[in-house]
Amino acid sequence: TGATGPTGATGPTGATGPTGATGPTGATGPTGATGPTDATGPVPSYASGFAAGPVALSGTPTTTVTSSPALTVAANNRLEINYAWQLNTTFGAPAPTTFTVTSTLLNGIAINSVNFELSGTAVSTTTIRPIVFVYTDVAPAAGSNAYSIQASFTLTGGGGTTTVTATNNNITVTNYL
Repeated sequence: TGATGPTGATGPTGATGPTGATGPTGATGPTGATGPTDATGPVPSYASGFAAGPVALSGTPTTTVTSSPALTVAANNRLEINYAWQLNTTFGAPAPTTFTVTSTLLNGIAINSVNFELSGTAVSTTTIRPIVFVYTDVAPAAGSNAYSIQASFTLTGGGGTTTVTATNNNITVTNYL
């Protein structure tokens, strides 16, 4: 037998075989550290008051209703105050020529006043009129805040008996923070 001949040239690469099966999922890594807790925000608060009345009114301011409980607020919280009451008047002859009611919102001091005036034939009879107002206190003092409504009236002319009362006195105070 003669000597082995030289190795032949390498043949072409064959086609790629199919992809193998996916291996198992690795173990889950450890949970990261919990982040810091943010400060707890304040909770909105609410107070209200109702006094059915009647509360007799005169030329001297008279408190008709007070909110309860007093709200403890931070400086510059935003409080919305809604108040409503019913003005009841009876004018005897001769009726006054002008009748003015002042409704004042207080938080220890007067913070808002609204005047309501009747004149001419409007003061010649018995009247029932609603007094309604919404006020936003955008800069209440920090600490305890209780709101109240006072009412009073003045009249000119007339001379007959005048009876003035406040009934259905309502106030609500909401702290929107």
